[in-house]
Amino acid sequence: MLVITTLAILMNSIDRIILPTLLPAIVQDFNISEVQAGWINSLSFFFFGMLTGAVLFGLLSDYIGTGYRRC
Repeated sequence: MLVITTLAILMNSIDRIILPTLLPAIVQDFNISEVQAGWINSLSFFFFGMLTGAVLFGLLSDYIGTGYRRC
């Protein structure tokens, strides 16, 4: 549980704190446009984590079913 919680905090900090802070330096170093920087910010780790979690837990909930079946 500690590992899962730590990874969740890390993913949140990358998406919410670290990437927006470093994005101007990334734009300057790699000479990318603002549109490309927006794509980098949009397609960050948080997006892929949400996508993976939605697919996996969606399939799991379809397999297990609704609450009345488990009871």
